[in-house]
Amino acid sequence: MAIKSVFFLILLVLPAHAGIYLHEPFAYAVGDDALTAAPPWSDVRYPEAVADVVAGSLEYTDAGGRVLRTSGARVLVDTAAEETEVRHRRPLNLAAHQGPELWISVLGQQTAGDARRFFNLAFMTPDDVVEPADRNTEDDEAFSIGIPSGSTPFAWSFYNRSANNGRRLAMSSVPTTRASLLVARVERNADGGRAERYTFWVNPPLGVAPPEADGLSFTSADVAGEPASDFNEWTDLIAMRIGAGTQNGEIPAASWLIDEIRVGSAWADVLPWSPPLEWLGLPPAPGLSGAALTWRPAPGRTDVVEWSSDLRVWTPYEASRHLGLDGETEAGFTAPAPPAGAASHFLRVRREP
Repeated sequence: MAIKSVFFLILLVLPAHAGIYLHEPFAYAVGDDALTAAPPWSDVRYPEAVADVVAGSLEYTDAGGRVLRTSGARVLVDTAAEETEVRHRRPLNLAAHQGPELWISVLGQQTAGDARRFFNLAFMTPDDVVEPADRNTEDDEAFSIGIPSGSTPFAWSFYNRSANNGRRLAMSSVPTTRASLLVARVERNADGGRAERYTFWVNPPLGVAPPEADGLSFTSADVAGEPASDFNEWTDLIAMRIGAGTQNGEIPAASWLIDEIRVGSAWADVLPWSPPLEWLGLPPAPGLSGAALTWRPAPGRTDVVEWSSDLRVWTPYEASRHLGLDGETEAGFTAPAPPAGAASHFLRVRREP
């Protein structure tokens, strides 16, 4: 029986970096309205409007084949199916952060609606601490990733409310209906020691710091005579909120998928990646005597060859486990012939943390 071989790489998440303050992979029970049952996100503004936890992660691979590490599930903020706005909130603790800048990354994709109703990941501050005092006593939305209501066209944006009646906005050319990696940098007191500077990248390369020239930057500034927003401390950022606007008259509701939120002190904290698997030579020709696999190992990563008869259940060849070493250029394993009578026999190499 000939060997039918399918080769692909499974990527797992490495342990958290020391400079990562929050990693949210949404590794919760899957189900409709299930995000409310996740303790960090149980704070819901409108109990009758909640979000779903959906199996599988959003994914991102850059032009060089580097893959963002993901795990867990994802969340669907399906406002089109709700009666009012969805707003889930979880605490954010930045007491350990003393650096001059904060980095944020998130995966997102719009699934319903248009650019007239907002959807975003918002970072919150206590009422009247960062923004000027107003009649609204709820916590303030300091800055957000997504789109604000009334945006044109459908394009990923990063914006802050520099005053109650004003907004500073960086809008990309990448449509929100495309699954995208969104990266933001906040520089505290960068404008003459008072206002914040923001930079926004969409789908940057992994493995290197995103060039500022490839991003969009703006500085919080006075708007119509109002003072600019200004953080006294990073701890002024007390929470994150996932939200989307529901239908408003003839304007349809906005819905989106969100996944893999990371907050850290440097770009490397929020952009963990795995190298693509590089085969040395063409994939092996199948044969009754087995298949000789050769590939390029990655330093510090363990690779293992696995087999399956149905592409669902995979069994490792324990003897194939290989830990990549610095300077090592080749790894290999000869998979044995398939079991007698096997109708199909598939092989793959899985790279572990």
